[in-house]
Amino acid sequence: FCNCNNIKELPGSIKNLNKLEILYLKNNNLTELNNSITCLSSLTILDITSNNIISFPSSFGNLTSLERLYCGQNKFETIPDSFSKLSSLFYIWCDKDKKSIFDFLKQYINFRYFY
Repeated sequence: FCNCNNIKELPGSIKNLNKLEILYLKNNNLTELNNSITCLSSLTILDITSNNIISFPSSFGNLTSLERLYCGQNKFETIPDSFSKLSSLFYIWCDKDKKSIFDFLKQYINFRYFY
């Protein structure tokens, strides 16, 4: 858990945690997720709620094991097309005004829960 630690950026060395399955980064001061996070091939749950993230890395779709994404209370306006590769993703929690950003994914991914 790295919640509420005033983290401003992820270290590049996070890419070495290739067996990491759950990453909680809630309530920090992240403005972006660097490409290193997309090397976490075993990641199934990512919580980036309550940060200041304005964009996702273009290679975010490399997180093919990702099942749950909690991304509410951030500042992103778009998501990269690579999200369509997240075939394991079945749960997204985002702000109501951001739901339309994820609409295009419905043609690629079978969501069970979308909030």
